[in-house]
Amino acid sequence: FAGYGMTETCAAMAFTLPGSYNTSSVGFPLNGIKVRTVNIETGKDCVGEPGELLVSGGTVMKGYYGDPEATAKVLETDESGTVWLHTGDVLLIGEDGQLYFKDRIKRMVIIGGNNVFPSAVQRVINTCPAVESSVVVPYMDGGSQKLKALVKLSPGYEELSAKSEILAYCAEHLDAFSIPSVIETIDRVQLTSM
Repeated sequence: FAGYGMTETCAAMAFTLPGSYNTSSVGFPLNGIKVRTVNIETGKDCVGEPGELLVSGGTVMKGYYGDPEATAKVLETDESGTVWLHTGDVLLIGEDGQLYFKDRIKRMVIIGGNNVFPSAVQRVINTCPAVESSVVVPYMDGGSQKLKALVKLSPGYEELSAKSEILAYCAEHLDAFSIPSVIETIDRVQLTSM
Protein backbone atom coordinates (compact mmCIF):
# COMPACT_ATOMS: atom_id res chain seq x y z
CA PHE A 1 0.00 0.00 0.00
CA ALA A 2 0.94 3.62 -0.48
CA GLY A 3 -0.84 6.67 0.83
CA TYR A 4 -0.73 10.39 1.34
CA GLY A 5 -1.78 12.55 4.23
CA MET A 6 -0.75 15.11 6.78
CA THR A 7 -1.63 16.12 10.31
CA GLU A 8 -3.93 18.85 8.97
CA THR A 9 -6.07 16.20 7.21
CA CYS A 10 -6.26 13.92 10.27
CA ALA A 11 -3.51 11.74 8.81
CA ALA A 12 -4.18 9.78 5.60
CA MET A 13 -6.50 11.23 2.98
CA ALA A 14 -5.52 9.01 0.03
CA PHE A 15 -4.59 5.34 -0.36
CA THR A 16 -3.80 2.94 -3.16
CA LEU A 17 -6.28 0.13 -3.70
CA PRO A 18 -5.49 -3.39 -2.47
CA GLY A 19 -3.51 -5.25 -5.11
CA SER A 20 -2.43 -2.03 -6.87
CA TYR A 21 0.87 -2.32 -8.69
CA ASN A 22 1.07 1.35 -9.64
CA THR A 23 4.11 2.14 -7.52
CA SER A 24 4.31 5.76 -8.68
CA SER A 25 0.88 6.65 -7.24
CA VAL A 26 0.02 7.56 -3.65
CA GLY A 27 -3.55 6.46 -4.30
CA PHE A 28 -7.07 7.73 -4.66
CA PRO A 29 -8.65 10.33 -2.36
CA LEU A 30 -10.83 8.73 0.31
CA ASN A 31 -14.61 9.06 0.14
CA GLY A 32 -15.72 12.57 1.07
CA ILE A 33 -12.35 14.12 0.21
CA LYS A 34 -12.17 16.59 -2.67
CA VAL A 35 -8.87 17.51 -4.29
CA ARG A 36 -7.65 19.94 -6.90
CA THR A 37 -4.31 21.33 -7.98
CA VAL A 38 -3.37 24.95 -8.58
CA ASN A 39 -0.47 26.55 -10.39
CA ILE A 40 2.19 27.51 -7.83
CA GLU A 41 2.70 30.98 -9.29
CA THR A 42 -0.80 32.00 -10.40
CA GLY A 43 -3.00 30.08 -7.95
CA LYS A 44 -5.26 29.11 -10.87
CA ASP A 45 -6.57 25.56 -11.21
CA CYS A 46 -4.38 23.34 -13.35
CA VAL A 47 -5.48 20.09 -14.95
CA GLY A 48 -3.16 17.42 -16.30
CA GLU A 49 -0.03 19.00 -14.90
CA PRO A 50 1.58 19.10 -11.46
CA GLY A 51 0.48 21.84 -9.09
CA GLU A 52 -0.01 22.49 -5.40
CA LEU A 53 -2.53 20.04 -3.99
CA LEU A 54 -5.55 21.58 -2.26
CA VAL A 55 -7.76 19.33 -0.12
CA SER A 56 -11.30 19.76 1.18
CA GLY A 57 -13.50 17.51 3.26
CA GLY A 58 -14.64 16.55 6.72
CA THR A 59 -11.17 15.52 7.89
CA VAL A 60 -9.54 18.88 7.13
CA MET A 61 -8.64 20.81 10.27
CA LYS A 62 -10.57 23.90 11.36
CA GLY A 63 -7.33 25.75 12.05
CA TYR A 64 -4.13 25.83 14.06
CA TYR A 65 -4.91 26.20 17.76
CA GLY A 66 -4.33 29.77 18.88
CA ASP A 67 -2.65 30.77 15.62
CA PRO A 68 -5.09 32.54 13.28
CA GLU A 69 -2.22 33.96 11.21
CA ALA A 70 -0.81 30.51 10.36
CA THR A 71 -4.36 29.26 9.73
CA ALA A 72 -5.03 32.06 7.25
CA LYS A 73 -1.89 31.07 5.29
CA VAL A 74 -3.10 27.51 4.62
CA LEU A 75 -6.92 27.62 4.61
CA GLU A 76 -8.79 29.31 1.78
CA THR A 77 -12.56 29.58 1.35
CA ASP A 78 -13.78 29.70 -2.25
CA GLU A 79 -16.83 31.57 -3.59
CA SER A 80 -19.11 28.58 -2.88
CA GLY A 81 -18.02 28.46 0.78
CA THR A 82 -15.81 25.37 0.41
CA VAL A 83 -12.71 25.47 2.63
CA TRP A 84 -9.52 24.29 0.90
CA LEU A 85 -6.30 23.34 2.67
CA HIS A 86 -3.09 24.31 0.87
CA THR A 87 -0.83 21.28 1.42
CA GLY A 88 2.45 22.82 0.28
CA ASP A 89 3.05 19.71 -1.83
CA VAL A 90 3.21 19.39 -5.60
CA LEU A 91 1.12 16.53 -6.98
CA LEU A 92 -0.39 15.51 -10.27
CA ILE A 93 -3.98 14.31 -10.40
CA GLY A 94 -3.90 11.62 -13.08
CA GLU A 95 -6.59 11.01 -15.67
CA ASP A 96 -7.47 7.92 -13.61
CA GLY A 97 -8.09 10.08 -10.51
CA GLN A 98 -4.99 8.84 -8.70
CA LEU A 99 -2.60 11.24 -7.00
CA TYR A 100 1.07 11.33 -8.00
CA PHE A 101 3.45 13.01 -5.53
CA LYS A 102 6.13 15.15 -7.17
CA ASP A 103 7.78 17.35 -4.54
CA ARG A 104 7.39 19.82 -1.68
CA ILE A 105 7.08 23.50 -2.51
CA LYS A 106 9.46 24.35 0.36
CA ARG A 107 12.19 22.48 -1.52
CA MET A 108 11.66 24.53 -4.67
CA VAL A 109 14.29 27.09 -5.65
CA ILE A 110 14.01 29.88 -8.18
CA ILE A 111 16.81 30.02 -10.73
CA GLY A 112 16.70 32.69 -13.40
CA GLY A 113 13.00 33.23 -12.67
CA ASN A 114 12.22 29.52 -13.11
CA ASN A 115 10.90 27.09 -10.49
CA VAL A 116 13.36 24.23 -10.01
CA PHE A 117 13.06 21.21 -7.72
CA PRO A 118 16.53 19.94 -6.76
CA SER A 119 15.13 16.44 -6.17
CA ALA A 120 13.88 16.30 -9.79
CA VAL A 121 17.33 17.32 -11.04
CA GLN A 122 18.85 14.70 -8.74
CA ARG A 123 16.58 11.96 -10.18
CA VAL A 124 17.82 12.81 -13.69
CA ILE A 125 21.49 12.90 -12.66
CA ASN A 126 21.10 9.52 -10.95
CA THR A 127 20.19 7.98 -14.33
CA CYS A 128 23.52 9.05 -15.87
CA PRO A 129 25.80 6.00 -16.35
CA ALA A 130 28.73 7.85 -14.74
CA VAL A 131 26.75 8.39 -11.52
CA GLU A 132 26.25 5.82 -8.80
CA SER A 133 24.31 8.26 -6.59
CA SER A 134 23.99 11.98 -6.04
CA VAL A 135 22.51 14.75 -3.94
CA VAL A 136 21.56 18.07 -5.52
CA VAL A 137 21.47 21.09 -3.21
CA PRO A 138 20.84 24.79 -3.71
CA TYR A 139 23.42 27.40 -2.75
CA MET A 140 23.75 31.15 -3.02
CA ASP A 141 26.28 32.66 -5.41
CA GLY A 142 26.24 36.38 -4.81
CA GLY A 143 22.53 37.21 -4.89
CA SER A 144 21.57 34.26 -7.11
CA GLN A 145 20.43 30.76 -6.26
CA LYS A 146 22.27 27.97 -8.06
CA LEU A 147 22.50 24.20 -7.82
CA LYS A 148 25.41 22.00 -6.80
CA ALA A 149 25.48 18.25 -7.49
CA LEU A 150 27.43 16.13 -5.02
CA VAL A 151 28.14 12.96 -6.97
CA LYS A 152 29.50 9.53 -6.14
CA LEU A 153 30.88 8.22 -9.41
CA SER A 154 30.12 4.77 -10.78
CA PRO A 155 33.10 2.37 -10.57
CA GLY A 156 35.63 2.83 -13.36
CA TYR A 157 34.95 6.52 -14.02
CA GLU A 158 37.68 9.15 -13.69
CA GLU A 159 36.69 12.46 -12.11
CA LEU A 160 37.55 14.84 -14.94
CA SER A 161 35.96 12.87 -17.79
CA ALA A 162 32.96 11.93 -15.59
CA LYS A 163 32.21 15.59 -14.82
CA SER A 164 32.15 16.36 -18.55
CA GLU A 165 29.89 13.37 -19.19
CA ILE A 166 27.51 14.38 -16.38
CA LEU A 167 27.25 17.96 -17.69
CA ALA A 168 26.61 16.71 -21.24
CA TYR A 169 23.96 14.32 -19.88
CA CYS A 170 22.32 17.19 -17.98
CA ALA A 171 22.32 19.37 -21.10
CA GLU A 172 20.51 16.57 -22.96
CA HIS A 173 17.93 15.78 -20.24
CA LEU A 174 17.33 19.04 -18.32
CA ASP A 175 16.31 22.61 -19.04
CA ALA A 176 19.35 24.91 -19.18
CA PHE A 177 18.33 26.68 -15.94
CA SER A 178 18.19 23.31 -14.07
CA ILE A 179 21.76 22.25 -14.88
CA PRO A 180 23.94 22.37 -11.74
CA SER A 181 26.61 25.06 -11.81
CA VAL A 182 28.95 22.86 -9.78
CA ILE A 183 29.60 19.11 -9.98
CA GLU A 184 31.57 17.92 -6.96
CA THR A 185 32.66 14.31 -6.49
CA ILE A 186 32.36 12.69 -3.09
CA ASP A 187 33.23 9.26 -1.68
CA ARG A 188 29.71 8.40 -0.54
CA VAL A 189 26.23 9.85 -0.39
CA GLN A 190 24.75 9.62 3.09
CA LEU A 191 21.10 8.59 2.95
CA THR A 192 18.37 8.78 5.54
CA SER A 193 16.07 5.80 6.16
CA MET A 194 13.59 7.46 3.80
